[in-house]
Amino acid sequence: MRTLIRTLIAAVLTLSVAGTATATLVTPADAIPDEANLYYVFNQLYGTGFTSNATLVSTYGIDTEVIPITENSIVTIEVAWMNAYYSQDIGVYTTSGGAPDYSVLAPMHWSQGTGLGDLRGQGFVGSFTTPDSFYISDRASNPGDVVPGNEVFTWYTEAARNLPPGYAAGDTHMIVFSTPTPGTYMVSFEDLPLESPASGQDYNDFFIEIRVEPVVPEPATMALLGLGLAGLVVRSRKSLKR
Repeated sequence: MRTLIRTLIAAVLTLSVAGTATATLVTPADAIPDEANLYYVFNQLYGTGFTSNATLVSTYGIDTEVIPITENSIVTIEVAWMNAYYSQDIGVYTTSGGAPDYSVLAPMHWSQGTGLGDLRGQGFVGSFTTPDSFYISDRASNPGDVVPGNEVFTWYTEAARNLPPGYAAGDTHMIVFSTPTPGTYMVSFEDLPLESPASGQDYNDFFIEIRVEPVVPEPATMALLGLGLAGLVVRSRKSLKR
């Protein structure tokens, strides 16, 4: 009985996280001169002082393909930065190999030469509640192209799903980072991945910020749970007296 009580209490206090899938944690090269470095963008967003992508990845890079969250969380995804001239749609899915849901964020379309730099606060944000950890997908089209099926690339945090014509099969197109802010992650995208000889190898094309907020049980729910635990304690004491 005491074991059961401890288990119930642990269920209230423990953060339940789904198992993480392993990815290849790449180390991007510093960006070409006319683009903002990956570490520069991270510094601007989170007030850090990194001077190379290698030190950033070694400090905050996460070797995972799945965004780890607490069970039943409110997730907010916001476009943080843009260096590349593509139209982007962000999708999420909770089962490995599943179909992405692109309705979380409305399609984000930029015209050539516009919409670059820090995009936070410009309305490219969406929230949803999920019972489990999740994966990210990103389909990119030519600037301003809003016709479904015209995607130039579709990238996934699950590298095995990155198939031609998005360059070689299994290439890594996204890197997941933790940040100095608890419960906040950043995902950076690269159309030409590290494995491609033609790649800029900088993973600075596109950035999204993911904020995870656990759902707090309503007071009535907590009260019922408390009554249940109290009942178990009383029952346990009666059993001991016998």
